This record gives sequence, structure tokens and C-alpha cells, in this order.
Amino acid sequence: MKTDRIVLGAVLAILLLPGLSEARSQLQDDQAVIARLYGLRPSFGQCIDRAESITASMRTCIADELDYQDKRLNKAYRALMAKLSPPLQAKLKAEEKTWIQYRDNRCATVVDGIERPELDALSCKVNETGRQASDLEARLFVQ
Repeated sequence: MKTDRIVLGAVLAILLLPGLSEARSQLQDDQAVIARLYGLRPSFGQCIDRAESITASMRTCIADELDYQDKRLNKAYRALMAKLSPPLQAKLKAEEKTWIQYRDNRCATVVDGIERPELDALSCKVNETGRQASDLEARLFVQ
């Protein structure tokens, strides 16, 4: 009976391993697409990989990327403001205030009374800031 369970476990492992590998590959592909869309640097992904799930190391990687994305966002914002008429500048300023509230609410450490892991909240800020920077950079080309 015990031997049957071991054999069954081995067979299931052999059958499931390719699926797990495919799932991991799909996750990596999804993360690569997000990184490109949000303008995240390849060095950020490499830093996270080197951190080997050590929270302090991952926090450093995330903080560095957030700083970079924030500077990128501010540069795009300033460049776009310089191209706009005063009424459109006022509109962009209001949009950015709304976006900051959205990002801060979406990426809070407590959402709907549920606490989320600190690194999830920080990663959310990196992604949202990168996405917004990309959006503003794209708007530079149509103004």
C-alpha cells in the first residue's frame, strides 16, 4: 500500500512538473511584458533575482527602482507641462493629483482593512509609477 502511494506520487510529479515549468515560464513572460510596458529597467529584475527572496535585499532593489521611476515620471511631467497651454497645464496638474491619490490608495499597506505584505505595496508603487511615467512620455509625442 505504501509503495503504491510512492509510485502514484512519482507519477503525479512527472505529470505535473512540465505544467509547473510552463506556469513558471508564463509568469516570467508576463513579468517581462509588464516590465516593458511600465518602463522598468532590466537591472531591476536582475536585482530582484539576485536578492534570492531576502526581504532587506528586495526592499533595496524596489526602493532603487521606485526612485528611478519617480525621477522618470517627474521628467516626463515637466516636459509635458512645458508643451501645454495654461488651461491644459491646470488640467494635467489636476490629473496628476488624482493619479497620486489613486496610486497611494491602490498601493497602500492596508486595503479594505486587510494588511498586505510591505513588499507587495512597494512593488505596486513601482509598477504604477512606471506605468504613469510611460503614459506621460507617450503623451509627449501627441502634444
